[in-house]
Amino acid sequence: MNRKLFGYEHPEVSANLANLANLLRDQGHYDDADKMYSQVLVLDKKLYGPDHPYIAYDMESLGVLLMMKGDYSAAVKALREAIEVRKKTFPATHWKVRITENMLGECLTRLGQYESAEILLLNSYHTIKDHFSVEHKRTREALERIIDLYKIWNRMDKVSEYQALLPD
Repeated sequence: MNRKLFGYEHPEVSANLANLANLLRDQGHYDDADKMYSQVLVLDKKLYGPDHPYIAYDMESLGVLLMMKGDYSAAVKALREAIEVRKKTFPATHWKVRITENMLGECLTRLGQYESAEILLLNSYHTIKDHFSVEHKRTREALERIIDLYKIWNRMDKVSEYQALLPD
């Protein structure tokens, strides 16, 4: 409908495509979502340029999809690009940058790059916790990623330490 009203290269069309891609991803239609994210990225780069915050959001969404597909190497690439674009708009310690770094930390954990993952996960956790709250969903997710890292890394003392921080 919006394509008929606005044409193919309009922000409303891009927003609708992004929402559809997210819905497809969340419903498990990964290949369709992947195609849709590609369309959104091309359109948004044309509409806004390569360094716009929407590009960071698009890359982060693609990174989440790739993580869900288990393609952690490709997700790392997408999330690193998202971080670089975000840092052009926000300070490196901004919570939006740290959320994406936290996801990148999860990917690195899955790839066995524990030391790099640990740095990202711990730094991002503190910023996320300070920005939201201890009980917030994003804080809990960040903390659970730290716990997962230490479980996979077989550092059970650290698992216990961070599990104790989980809210009831």
